[in-house]
Amino acid sequence: MFPMPFPEGAADTPQFFYNVTHAVGPGCPNMNDDVSFVQLLLMLLYSDPSLTPPDSRQLSLDGICGPITCAYILGFQKEAVRKGYPLRTDGRIDPATSGRLKGSISHTFYTILSLNASVYKRFPELYGETPFDNLAAFLTAVRLRVVPGVLYG
Repeated sequence: MFPMPFPEGAADTPQFFYNVTHAVGPGCPNMNDDVSFVQLLLMLLYSDPSLTPPDSRQLSLDGICGPITCAYILGFQKEAVRKGYPLRTDGRIDPATSGRLKGSISHTFYTILSLNASVYKRFPELYGETPFDNLAAFLTAVRLRVVPGVLYG
């Protein structure tokens, strides 16, 4: 997980976003820190009581990309598409590497960008003024496998 400038042209987004190093999802490398980070973002997003989780099973912050994590990724993608955002519904979260909003092959928004933007709308304080303001809190949460309690206060 590392911070990068958010590509220009996106409205209501942070100035930067947190990216994965390797893809997460079915058939992906599913590195522990990347999976944990994606799980953390999904848990933050679905802590909103107005959102219905895409699976009846609770998502755990365990760094394992199993069926529950995959269901949450795919559910997030399908909900975004339902709302009119052009995401690929493949159950994967690929790193955004092109400096653009959309992938050069699929021509759809990177899921990692959409996920960051969604969490930012609910928890703008997590993104601070600079990319490193809250990076330590994110990294600690990922490494300790806990969602900070202050986020639910």
